[in-house]
Amino acid sequence: MWAWLAYELRFQRTSRGKSLADAACHIPTSRKTVQNWEAARHKPSEEACRRLDDAWETGGLLERIYFYATTAHNPDWFVEYLRYEAHASVIRIHEVSWIPGLLQTEEYARAVLTAGRSTQVDEQVAARLRRQQILTSDDPPHVSVLIDENALLRLKARPFAQGQLSKLLDATDHPNTIIRIVPLSSGLHVGLNGPFEILTTASGDIAYTDAAIGGRLVTEASGVRTCAIAFDHIGADALPRAATKTLLHTLLESP
Repeated sequence: MWAWLAYELRFQRTSRGKSLADAACHIPTSRKTVQNWEAARHKPSEEACRRLDDAWETGGLLERIYFYATTAHNPDWFVEYLRYEAHASVIRIHEVSWIPGLLQTEEYARAVLTAGRSTQVDEQVAARLRRQQILTSDDPPHVSVLIDENALLRLKARPFAQGQLSKLLDATDHPNTIIRIVPLSSGLHVGLNGPFEILTTASGDIAYTDAAIGGRLVTEASGVRTCAIAFDHIGADALPRAATKTLLHTLLESP
């Protein structure tokens, strides 16, 4: 659907004899941005599609394609997500049941993927560990993580628990990483609806929501805003950084 939208943007423009600059004036945006939309390197916003529909009198064609593109399942969603993650300047993560992939040890990642019935555990573990290299790069992103206490309790008595808790504690000392635990005492909260991430890149913010049979990238502004507001609400119920470290130390020292 996104490929169709990219094709249609170019077709509608060129069939009218309009230049990239002409199209950009209707948004308004830059000529380069429109070129990136038509090459499917970036995605236009819903408002951009609406403005071009109005200018070119397409009867709402572009906005309809945009709607179905944002709601359809993309089988290549994870490949696209990795491209955003690799270039993100800010990463906000909320997790309910698992330790986030960027903070997993090799043993924990292997156990998670095995529990998820993966048929390519070795390859996926290696890929997950490679992704973590962005945290120690020369220009690492700012990472803010909210983890439900339930994910920590699932570590209890597991052979990989000590290593995973130690990795989380080490991450709390990283200047670009903030980790906060959402305690069970906070009760019911919006974060129980499921895990999500928000990535800030040079081309704007996107969100990713997880699901049992595949995740979905959220690029429309309203959806990203909903995730950002949810992140703030969950964070309001989370433990402060110092209390989070104390809890991690307690769990690490408990039998």
